[in-house]
Amino acid sequence: MAKKSESNGQFEGLIGNGSLKIDVDISEALTGLKALQRETKKTIHILKELKEEQLISDNQVDDLIEELLVNKDGNIVTYLNRRGISVEFQNEGIRWKRNNNNEGSKGGSENG
Repeated sequence: MAKKSESNGQFEGLIGNGSLKIDVDISEALTGLKALQRETKKTIHILKELKEEQLISDNQVDDLIEELLVNKDGNIVTYLNRRGISVEFQNEGIRWKRNNNNEGSKGGSENG
């Protein structure tokens, strides 16, 4: 059975009829992992800020939908889709929906 010496991080144990001693220094690995964790947290923070900058307001979506009704520009649909807004063409106009299920519509009836 192996036992760890608390003072120096060494493990000692018996293997069959012999003995084994392992000296492990993981301080550099821990320092590297902590640095990696800090950089990961910074990156996640930056990505969250970038995502917030890419969000557009309901009024901006309505303006783009109005432009889509007039110009029939497929680039507007692509732009909205990239920002998590799906667009559905209906007889009475266009209905749009965010990924979080907030809905709006332009055309026959408005739910803004």
